[in-house]
Amino acid sequence: MASAADDEQNIRMGEFRIRKSDPTSLHDPLGRLVYASSMAEVGIRRVFCALLDSKYAAVIAGGKMMNDLIQMCTAIVKAHKEMSEVQRADLLTLLQACGAANRRRNRLIHDQLGMLGSQVIQIRSKHLSHRDEVAYSTLEDIEQTINEIVQASGTLIRKVIEVLGDDAWYRTFQLQFDDAQREHLADEE
Repeated sequence: MASAADDEQNIRMGEFRIRKSDPTSLHDPLGRLVYASSMAEVGIRRVFCALLDSKYAAVIAGGKMMNDLIQMCTAIVKAHKEMSEVQRADLLTLLQACGAANRRRNRLIHDQLGMLGSQVIQIRSKHLSHRDEVAYSTLEDIEQTINEIVQASGTLIRKVIEVLGDDAWYRTFQLQFDDAQREHLADEE
């Protein structure tokens, strides 16, 4: 069994490990949070493409992270003149909800987490400081964040399809379809 001195030495050497005694109750919700976030990011990337209404929007959106996508979508919605004020307001509200859920997700993913009884301890380093910030949450808070991410991104996608139509949504896949068709035709030659 590793001692506190062994742990300190491992940290100095940059070696980190998960011990068998670490609670798996934290790993499962974090895994679901990562999965929900990745699915939401794919959906918001498609929202961005539908808002630009070009099959080439996928080139711009490629590799962008969720925060960037939300900011770009917000800018497009604000400038979009073919939408009514109500539609624009609805989409901006949904984008804000996605952004808020994503910020909570970032704290849960990027903070150092541990369990103390039923509480989740979040340790966050502060910019240009040697002092850490400590916050407490629960496994239920992680589940709530998962639900918020799924709900906000799903509602946003449905609203974009309602506002822009199915054609705009399907056009987000057009460049990929074109590539697949070219590859298929090349294989037949």
